[in-house]
Amino acid sequence: MEKGKNLEVVPAIERALNIFGYLGNQNKPMTLKEIAGDLDIPSVSTFRIVKYLCSRGYLIEALDAMKIAAEQGKESTRELVAKVGRASHLGERSRGVLDAGATSCYLLLASMSGSIKNFIEAG
Repeated sequence: MEKGKNLEVVPAIERALNIFGYLGNQNKPMTLKEIAGDLDIPSVSTFRIVKYLCSRGYLIEALDAMKIAAEQGKESTRELVAKVGRASHLGERSRGVLDAGATSCYLLLASMSGSIKNFIEAG
């Protein structure tokens, strides 16, 4: 192919890459309707592409990464000294104890991740 000539675009691949890029820039969960509307992609195509990406394991990888990040966040509170909240009166004695909020967030995210993975794997 000569330099400067436009490459032929495969619509499904272009849509899938657009969905990847779009989701990578989002800081919140997105519904299929929002993705389709924002990218001006037919809802059926959006559903099929996202379903295919899930079947390839991309969502499973993201869920695993979320669980690992949540656990790292929880563990990072172990060496902190409480300055506010119910444990603030303990001062240095609070060091070495996990933050209750971080621990509960980890438990919620880990449970959610496992449930979604089971749902996806069940088909």
